[in-house]
Amino acid sequence: MRRISLFGLCLLAALALACTARANVSSKLYDLSFSAPKKVARGGHGRLSVKITPKNGGEIHGGAPAKLKLSSTTQLKLAKETLGNADMKLQGGNASFEVPFTAVSRGRAKIDGDLSFFICTAKSCARQEWKLSTPVRVR
Repeated sequence: MRRISLFGLCLLAALALACTARANVSSKLYDLSFSAPKKVARGGHGRLSVKITPKNGGEIHGGAPAKLKLSSTTQLKLAKETLGNADMKLQGGNASFEVPFTAVSRGRAKIDGDLSFFICTAKSCARQEWKLSTPVRVR
C-alpha cells in the first residue's frame, strides 16, 4: 500500500480549494468579492463587480499583470470578456473591476471568471489565482 505524505495531502487539498467556484474569498492578506445583481429584468442592465481589499500589510501590485477572463450563459451579454491592468481601478489601496452586462433572455444565468493578480508584502509578492462564479436570474 502506498502512503501519501502530509505535504502531498496538503497540496491536493490546496488544489481542490483553488479550483472551487466562489463568490467571496477571505485570506490572510486580502478579501475578494465577485458579485452582480441577483435579479435583472430581460432587456435590463446590470454590473459585475470584482473587489480586492488588502489587509494585514498586503498590497495590490498594480505594475504586475492582473487579468480577469469572464464568460456567461446565453441569457447575458457581457460588455467585455477579458480585462487587464488598464481596466483595473486602484483607489485607496483597493483594486476593482467593473463590467456592465445586458440581460437578453429569461432564465437562470451565471457569470464565471478566472482572476489573477499579485499581492505583495514588505518581504515578497505572490501571484493569486481564483475561479469565481455568481448567479443572475433574468425575469
